[in-house]
Amino acid sequence: MINNCPICSSSDTDIIFEQESIPVFQNKVYDSEKNAFNALTGDVKLTKCNYCGFIYNSSFDSRFME
Repeated sequence: MINNCPICSSSDTDIIFEQESIPVFQNKVYDSEKNAFNALTGDVKLTKCNYCGFIYNSSFDSRFME
């Protein structure tokens, strides 16, 4: 989890949207329905920096990236 703003390092942030267990890759095509339902999922926690205004996913986990 990203605790401070990745742009200005401020800790003055607010979560503005949250959703758990959504597919990590939104436009990936799977070869079967079963594989699609078993797709890798992660959480989205859109966080707004109250200092610089940047919005980012504070739940971002680079281990999910291919």
